[in-house]
Amino acid sequence: MSVDTTSVSGRRIVKFNCINCLKADLDRIQSAHDAETLKTIGNWTAGQILQHDAKFITFAMDGVPFKAVWFVNRFFQLQGTQGLSHGPVGRHCHGCNVPQGGRVHVAR
Repeated sequence: MSVDTTSVSGRRIVKFNCINCLKADLDRIQSAHDAETLKTIGNWTAGQILQHDAKFITFAMDGVPFKAVWFVNRFFQLQGTQGLSHGPVGRHCHGCNVPQGGRVHVAR
């Protein structure tokens, strides 16, 4: 059964101040998974969510493996780092699909 992720409530805001904070959160996720009490509120499994996060952490360190189209580059030049942490509408775009190749389609 598919969930409309644009209207899901109960999301948590994730922000880490240090690498140890990230590690502690990953340990909590692993413990909940091991105890079979881990729940997700969207359509993705915990593994899919963590793989998505790992890709973007890697992109931050190594660069993205694709070239963005000119208007995406221009948006981030104008928006600065705030665009990365808040998105174009002040929050992460839930319900966006980011397939291989990096082209974004917003589910409406």
